[in-house]
Amino acid sequence: MKAQKIYALLLLGGAIALAAGTVGASGAAAPAGSLSERWAALRAEQPKLQIRDAARTLGASEAELLATGIGKTVTRLSDAEHAVNDIMMRALDLGTVLALTRNENGVLERTGIATKAKPESFTDKERFRAVAGGYLGGEIDLRFHFAHWKHAFAVMQPGRDGATSRSLQFFDAHGNAAHKVYVKSEAGVAVFDKIVARAGRQRGGREGIPAGLERDDGRAPVQPHRQRVQAHA
Repeated sequence: MKAQKIYALLLLGGAIALAAGTVGASGAAAPAGSLSERWAALRAEQPKLQIRDAARTLGASEAELLATGIGKTVTRLSDAEHAVNDIMMRALDLGTVLALTRNENGVLERTGIATKAKPESFTDKERFRAVAGGYLGGEIDLRFHFAHWKHAFAVMQPGRDGATSRSLQFFDAHGNAAHKVYVKSEAGVAVFDKIVARAGRQRGGREGIPAGLERDDGRAPVQPHRQRVQAHA
């Protein structure tokens, strides 16, 4: 009887060890899922989570998360030299907008109509290009340093109020958000569509995720570049 009990215990122990080994092997081999799938799961769990916070949770950059929507709610715009400056300058024709700049130190959020710079007031073309994309006085007064702006996206998606939200979003080379412009008037919709069509053509139809942002390997996110922003509320 004692021998039978010992034999039974040995069989049970072997079965447990085998089960543990099977779980461990399957766990090691199981894929973590794509970034798009992981973000979808996170949104389902926390529907009010901001994309900036979601990026930190998933170990990605904000631009990486946004790029998962390319071909659906997101259009990648031209990233040729000075392209983001030119897109931003055209965005000043959108009429009433919500201008949003955010970094680790704070948030600047203003709604209003841009006051554009006059080209004839600048003798240096490069100087005009460098500052004319800002909001120069009026309801929104912001100056930008475009040296670190690299990627631009147009985003159309359902807003929280059920209406379609349209925005132009700009990022640095590491995928950190530099500035976002949200259309807040019906008149701005046609201007938005023209900006997207023009910048999309300049890309030659190439849609993919920007080089250097396709990181779906769980690495820690790049530390945000400390962008200098001057603002007058």
